[in-house]
Amino acid sequence: MLGVEKVGHRVGRHWVRAGHAVLFGANDPRELHAWVGDLGPNARLTSLVGAAEADVVLVAVPFREAPGLYEALSAQLAGKVVIDATHPVRFDDRGRLVHALGVHPTAGERTSRLLPRSLVARSFTHIPEELLTTRAFAEPVRWAMGVSADDDRAHDVTSDLVRDCGFTPVSLGRLADSGPMDPEGPLFPHLYTEADLRRILARVGGKSDDINPTGGANVQ
Repeated sequence: MLGVEKVGHRVGRHWVRAGHAVLFGANDPRELHAWVGDLGPNARLTSLVGAAEADVVLVAVPFREAPGLYEALSAQLAGKVVIDATHPVRFDDRGRLVHALGVHPTAGERTSRLLPRSLVARSFTHIPEELLTTRAFAEPVRWAMGVSADDDRAHDVTSDLVRDCGFTPVSLGRLADSGPMDPEGPLFPHLYTEADLRRILARVGGKSDDINPTGGANVQ
């Protein structure tokens, strides 16, 4: 877990609850020692470098910090599933939420280019972070979470981890197709049922209910 603010600590708590051993990586681990200790023996606080040693790494740092982090940790992250959960968002002069980097290429494609030896997935991005806690297990599997990846393994691992958070994964296809989850996309920043999310995807890009990175049946 690279970054424990907002998305990171909420998702990490779910993964600990699901039985995973989670490394919570922070710039200053001392500040977060108390609440991580309360999660039990499967949770451990460490540095960002230490967290990169995990088998699967979720990136939830502020998006401006991500490129430098990827450069510093590229060797450690090689061959691993890296889930990009960053939010490249800003407010424009009229107070609207807009994409801070431009909608093309997608945020997931940018991350993949910065980490060419990693198996990059994009998820945990379009749902407001506070709802990751309040809705996840209050109504299990009712609410959907988008997943995109170019690699089958990255897609499957990420989908399983979405389920461990109490959400139903819905594939958007490849990273090039992940734009609906980015700022200015039709899914951002909203919470949808699986049926509604699929309906929106079908409406805005010709996507159908059977999309996944390999063209087969969608992960259910």
